[in-house]
Amino acid sequence: DADLARQQREPVDMVVLLESVTSSLFRDKASDLGIDLELKIPPSTTPDTYTIFGNDSRIAQVVTNLVD
Repeated sequence: DADLARQQREPVDMVVLLESVTSSLFRDKASDLGIDLELKIPPSTTPDTYTIFGNDSRIAQVVTNLVD
C-alpha cells in the first residue's frame, strides 16, 4: 500500500484541498455546534508555496481525520 501511494504522487494544491474539505464536510457540523469554522491561509509569495506532492484523496482523508 505504501509503494502504491508513492507511485501515484502528483502535485496537490493544499489551499484548494483544505478549502474543499473544510467547506464540504465541516462547516455545517461546526455551525450546528455553534462553532465558526474559518480557514486562514496567508498569501503565498510564490506560485507553488502551498503545493505538495502526494495523492489528493489520501491527503484529504488525513485532514478529515484530524479535524473530525
